[in-house]
Amino acid sequence: MLCHFASNIAIDAIWNLRETLRELLRIHRDGQSNWTQKHQALQRDLTQRPIEGAAGMAKKRELRELKQHIFNLQDQLTTMEHQFAQDSTAQPKSAEAKIVQIRA
Repeated sequence: MLCHFASNIAIDAIWNLRETLRELLRIHRDGQSNWTQKHQALQRDLTQRPIEGAAGMAKKRELRELKQHIFNLQDQLTTMEHQFAQDSTAQPKSAEAKIVQIRA
């Protein structure tokens, strides 16, 4: 009789776990489907009515990229000027010789 009682308790516990798991999975599935529906609705709205500030954001991004490009070019110019200054101070006689040869 004691064995029968213990097995009934185990069966009830398994049943309760099964029902709890089923309920949790239902809640999760409902949440996932709600999220999917909201995401699809948002995507539909964005294609039908683009965000009003998107054009301004694109212009700001373009301006930021242009400023970065200008900065990179200025950095390259500074580097080349520095290299040119080092080359001209390292070999002043050869530069003068080239000038004389061109004039002659």
